[in-house]
Amino acid sequence: MSSRGRSLSMFVVQRTFRRVRRGYDPDEVDRHLELVSRWFASTEVGVALADERARLAEREHVLAQREKELRRSVEGTRLEAEATLEGARARADATMREAEAALEGARLEALASDIVSAAQARAD
Repeated sequence: MSSRGRSLSMFVVQRTFRRVRRGYDPDEVDRHLELVSRWFASTEVGVALADERARLAEREHVLAQREKELRRSVEGTRLEAEATLEGARARADATMREAEAALEGARLEALASDIVSAAQARAD
């Protein structure tokens, strides 16, 4: 640590404040904390910390954007799946109606065939 750093650290540690009615003078304490904050921010550790915070904030921003993209993708996939399912249900309903109509036609044809066979049997 530089000699300036040592003298500032002593300033941080050995600071006294005037007493007011309910403790230390808030304005004086606030001023002191601002000075300490500036001092820490100007040290190598403070600069490294600020750089790391900026890097983390950028990463957080990138992750938030990625999360938004993924949410949109999931929502789009969900809507597509719902539309596919609805289409499949509609096709299944149509196929069932066709099958029921074909079955009814086959029943009528079988009935007609039975009637024709019975009529031929009587005629013979």
